[in-house]
Amino acid sequence: MRPGLSRAVPMGILGFLVGMVILVVIRGLQGLQPLMDPQLAVILGTLLAAGFFVYGMGAFDPRMNQHIHEPAEGEEDLALATVEEEPAEPRQILGSYVWLLSTVLLVMLIVIIFFALLPDGPSLQTVHEADANVAAVGFVPIPVGSQTFYFSQLTVLLGFVIFMFLSLAAVAGGLGFVFFSLNQGVTTVKDVPHTAIEADPIETAPESNQTLLRWAGIAVAAVAGFGVIDYLIGRPVTAEFATLSFFLSAACMFTLSFAIMAVIIRTVAARTNWPWLVRALVVLLALGLLLGAVDFAVIWFLLSGFSLTSAVVFNLAVLLILIGVRMIVGVLYTILVGILIPLFYFVLIGIVVPFAPPLLFGISAGNALLIAALILRPKFLTRWVGYGAAWTAKQLRRLPNALQ
Repeated sequence: MRPGLSRAVPMGILGFLVGMVILVVIRGLQGLQPLMDPQLAVILGTLLAAGFFVYGMGAFDPRMNQHIHEPAEGEEDLALATVEEEPAEPRQILGSYVWLLSTVLLVMLIVIIFFALLPDGPSLQTVHEADANVAAVGFVPIPVGSQTFYFSQLTVLLGFVIFMFLSLAAVAGGLGFVFFSLNQGVTTVKDVPHTAIEADPIETAPESNQTLLRWAGIAVAAVAGFGVIDYLIGRPVTAEFATLSFFLSAACMFTLSFAIMAVIIRTVAARTNWPWLVRALVVLLALGLLLGAVDFAVIWFLLSGFSLTSAVVFNLAVLLILIGVRMIVGVLYTILVGILIPLFYFVLIGIVVPFAPPLLFGISAGNALLIAALILRPKFLTRWVGYGAAWTAKQLRRLPNALQ
């Protein structure tokens, strides 16, 4: 995980942009017009780009200045010239991949620009004017106070790319920190009976009454927390949803659907001798699509219009039913999904891409359901993904013989 070109190239471009921004700020403070002087921008931007590039290559990183130590006296013939590299820290791994992805994206953009600038090269005309130039770059007016500034579309695209990678690093770093924290203190031991969290979600866990009461308290606290936030911020929270508790209600609906699907899959599996993948595809496609459509209709047209009282009663009833049948994983999964859906809807996705509300809710719910499953049941998901990959590889190996 040492520095290199994968970090130096985007750092050099970032340095050039920083130089342009500094120039605009200085000229703005001095009251000079226009704010951007291309000749001065090139000079200042080039100087900073060189410095950022050298820094990105690791010129100031001690790891790039390691030297092989000389063998001790009397061990000249047995010494091996090796340099041991310390294991990379999580933040270094995250930074390495972010820089690598940004470099790959920059190379792809350069290739696209190259083909766009070819006089007779491949191009796709998507404008209503026949003589339009596919290599031209337009300008976007952005009002700031009483003034209007014009930025090129290329600048806006570059700014969006930078924001995209910053948000990617923030979200990936946050998720990585959560998984890393959860993994601390984990010890490999001999096989023991599953705990309530590790057991099959639809299996009854032999929990004591005291444990069930504790989970009931957690459920009441979660429902009350959403209700208090609704009371403080007022209603409706958006033009589509009356309460913030709606998101917890949607999570309850998804959990009930998953429980119904799990019971049906278990029943079908016990009565058929189909291969597991065929059975899973048939049941999940047929039942999953049907339940998905029902879920969306109920959530969008019924639950979204719940008053605060109705949402609190519905959420509390579903969570207490799950506790009553000892589906502890379902309770924890519901609460986690109820927290993640608004997080994706308002922040992680809603700020970046302004989708239409139905599509934005669907994408946010899909991300929340998957992330919650990865947090609670990572081994289950990886095991079945491995089964699917193994089956796919086996079919691909059979393909050449089938085509002969």
